[in-house]
This record gives sequence, structure tokens and C-alpha cells, in this order.
Amino acid sequence: TLLIAWVVAWEGVSNSVVLAKDLQLIGTGLGQQDRRGATKLAISRATDAGHDITGAMFGSDGFFPFAKAPEDSDLLEATQLLVNNGCAGGVVPADGKRWPEVHQFMKERRQQVVALKADYRGFAKH
Repeated sequence: TLLIAWVVAWEGVSNSVVLAKDLQLIGTGLGQQDRRGATKLAISRATDAGHDITGAMFGSDGFFPFAKAPEDSDLLEATQLLVNNGCAGGVVPADGKRWPEVHQFMKERRQQVVALKADYRGFAKH
């Protein structure tokens, strides 16, 4: 399931977040302007199709730039959206200047995250 999430995100267009569960691709957020939009789209497509996201694995073609939104913001970051919607973990390139914060956030929320070297960003390599 994790491999499905990674391959689809990695081979998709830039700024992709996908959800997979039980060896099935259940939601895609491809080609969005940012990780937040890609994540919202993947979640929306999965739930609109009747899938239960609880326990799903995510894949992202690039790093998550932020662990969580500032306290005074009404917008949630991609990491928060994934956790709040019941994802169990995923695969993401471990890159970006805030990677330690993102990693710690996911670890504290018991997300099983495979952190790939930056060399393994998706096809766009950015």
C-alpha cells in the first residue's frame, strides 16, 4: 500500500499527495500549487468516493514545508490534515529547512513515515 502511494505521487505531476489503503489508490491530489491544496484534494476525492481514510497511507512527491499552522491561523497544514483525517503514515522526501520540525510533529502523532533522501523527490525534482 505504501509503495502504491509513493509510486503514484512520485510519477504524478509536481505537487502531488495521494492516499492508498488496502492495496488500492483511494485519493489523488495532483498538480496543485502547494502541499495543502494537494492534500485537501486527495482527501476530498477519497471521501467523495466513499472511502474511509482511517489507516490510509499517504505519498508525497516533495517535502512538507511546515509541520503545523501558526496558532493564529484558521488554515491547517498538510501534515495536520493527514493526521486529523486518520492517516496512519506515509512516504515523503526528508528535505526542507523545517524537516526536523515536520519529522517531530509526525513522530509525536505516531505516524509511520518513511523519510526518503532528497534525491528521491518526484519526477519534477523540486
